Amino acid sequence: MQVNIQIATPVGFHFDGVTDSDVNGVLERPIDLEKKLTGYVVDAVLVTLDAPVRFSGRSGNRLVLQVESRDQVHKLFRGESGWATVYFVPDGVTHELSGSFIDSKLLELGRGMVVSLAPMALPQHVIRFTQPLFDIMTNQAEIAFPEECGGLLLGTVTDGTLNVKEVMPLANVKLESRHNRIEIHPLDYAKAEKFAVKQNIGVWGFYHSHPNADAVPSEFDRVNFPFTNWWYPIVSVKPNLKPEVRCWKLMDSREHFIELVVEIVSSKAVYT
Repeated sequence: MQVNIQIATPVGFHFDGVTDSDVNGVLERPIDLEKKLTGYVVDAVLVTLDAPVRFSGRSGNRLVLQVESRDQVHKLFRGESGWATVYFVPDGVTHELSGSFIDSKLLELGRGMVVSLAPMALPQHVIRFTQPLFDIMTNQAEIAFPEECGGLLLGTVTDGTLNVKEVMPLANVKLESRHNRIEIHPLDYAKAEKFAVKQNIGVWGFYHSHPNADAVPSEFDRVNFPFTNWWYPIVSVKPNLKPEVRCWKLMDSREHFIELVVEIVSSKAVYT
């Protein structure tokens, strides 16, 4: 999601070619920010700027935005404005093994307002289910709770829309950490491909559940999702709450996701 960040100017602030403390970039993904002095880990998001910039003699093209809560992270990805503590990430500073940044390695710019440039713009891609197919996915996630589950999506793609024709639940063959990891058997995938060929459709997506977690891709998901041309619905399952489904697509660079539109149509609807 393209965003504009209006930064409250700190001492020594300067971006080459940027005026009025405004900078544009792409909201990439949620991350963790480790506070070096306290050891606390706080919620943050990573932004890749549209062009390399300089601050206090150091160059880079990334910002880390520390926000008040995980809910604020979700609001930003929904296109809602919000305040954040803004850190500049100099070239050479990379993620720690946990996927987080350490604040002592960053340069604090101050507070800033994050504003979506096109909050009402729809994603380029859509995923469309009939209600019965959608229910197969969410019911499986509820039954499997508190373990993860998943499966494959078969259908046709027209003008950037995946029309789901089959939802194929698969067994989670992961032997450990089943509460936050899923693994499908290669033979199950091969069977799905064979079935799709017979039906003259394709395998176009993989869905999985997030027990006791939000329907947002994790860093593990980003690294391990297999294809950038697939659709990736995530089903959030939490006690006493209705399952939430959000769908994502991994960019070709594999650096970030975009969120897609999820459409539910009548089971009587006919689509190609």
